[in-house]
Amino acid sequence: MSTGVWSCSVAWRHLHGGTVLVSFNFEEKSLTQLVTLHEYSELPVKEPDWLIPNLIPREGLILLIGPPKAGKSFLALQLARDAAQAKPVLGHEIDKPITSLYLQLDARPRVWRIVTRSLKESGEDLSGPVFFVHPDNWSRYNILLESDRNILRQYVEKAEAELVILDVLREVHAVDENDSTTMKLVGDGLLSTFPKCSLLIVHHSRKIPSDVPDPDPMTYGRGSSYIVGKADAVWFLYRSKLRIIPRFDEDTTIEAVREESGFWAFPKLEEFKRVKEQVSSLCKEFPELSHNQISFIAREKFGIHRKMYYQNLPTICEHIPSN
Repeated sequence: MSTGVWSCSVAWRHLHGGTVLVSFNFEEKSLTQLVTLHEYSELPVKEPDWLIPNLIPREGLILLIGPPKAGKSFLALQLARDAAQAKPVLGHEIDKPITSLYLQLDARPRVWRIVTRSLKESGEDLSGPVFFVHPDNWSRYNILLESDRNILRQYVEKAEAELVILDVLREVHAVDENDSTTMKLVGDGLLSTFPKCSLLIVHHSRKIPSDVPDPDPMTYGRGSSYIVGKADAVWFLYRSKLRIIPRFDEDTTIEAVREESGFWAFPKLEEFKRVKEQVSSLCKEFPELSHNQISFIAREKFGIHRKMYYQNLPTICEHIPSN
């Protein structure tokens, strides 16, 4: 006797004379194995499949929040450019170019023609696989319409994009952002449109009072918190600081300096180079220990927290990682 659960889908079709044809389609579904709380706690924790190591997971969702005119678009574009050229992204090294589709919907095409021309004239290297929709085909899209979702899917397929940058969230829907029910539909629509891509969404914050020196991005993200809650990480750009808040790891704050071109410089990322050298020295000194054990030594000896330790492993250490 089957231990499965039977599901039934019914199709209705009106025929001549009011007759109704009913067809049934049965599908057997297996019951999921149950585990106790104790067993659950001992299940192995799988390392994410990273697009950019320890920064952006494959098929992950990143939310970049900040006030209007804070430089979010330039930061997102700079990330795409650096990834396309296989340069380090916010201190995280990558081993091959990453292809991006940049959906710039926040400003008219003429504005971005001027922006990109100015970047090039300032000496910025804009080579690499970062794709835009041609400005002659520029349009706004409604993520709740299947026809628009299909158009966006075609762009992703044509670009063979691994990373999609959506700038900004407000321009792909026409619903009340404070309504969690409708914003859930928007979020689900986005995830279903780009299921095989990492997705970075640029989103405006609420107005932040001038007397709040260190606002909580979870509080000041505009509208419903539904998409914030779905994100693998929230990046908050505010007053020359980029705060990175992963879902299950320690926060990181990076000082940011706006360059004349509009792109960003991160002077303190030099610290990461020093940390790499320190981590490398510990791995060579203690090859018999697991990374988990060495990470505690790194904290005691150099004050390197666990996230920073693991962040610097992929390109400098050959011995087998261990939990």
